[in-house]
Amino acid sequence: MDRKDGIQSETVPGKGPKLKTRNILVFIFFLFLSFILWYLDSLGNELESDIRYPVTFTHVPLNKSMPSDMPLRLNINLKGTGYSILRTKVSANKNPFEINLSTSGYKPVPGGETSDMYIVTSKLIPGLSSRLKSECEIISIKPDTLFFTIK
Repeated sequence: MDRKDGIQSETVPGKGPKLKTRNILVFIFFLFLSFILWYLDSLGNELESDIRYPVTFTHVPLNKSMPSDMPLRLNINLKGTGYSILRTKVSANKNPFEINLSTSGYKPVPGGETSDMYIVTSKLIPGLSSRLKSECEIISIKPDTLFFTIK
């Protein structure tokens, strides 16, 4: 029943809880929609992000094997637009970066055993940059040095 001012009274049977539930659902829908639009807008901005990029080791010296404790992923700090970083994150899982031991320039650890070796990961940046094929710039790679033992 309408009052004289044209506003329905809240005591109308069957209208209260349904109307509140519908208002909550409409609010949640528009909150979700605004989040999606904000996220798409933020992807166009320049930002920095870390991604965990998978790696594999190839061309191990003859009669030698790589230890099982070698890292399977490197943390790469990238700078670029959100779209390019997102594209890199998605493609990273499909294409691991191959570290070729014959050309990577691994060196023996000074004062260590003859089978203890290391690779400075900053020397991998040019090869990794060409592999990414995106507008992202590699700022750093962690760990900065890979230590391993060739058995």
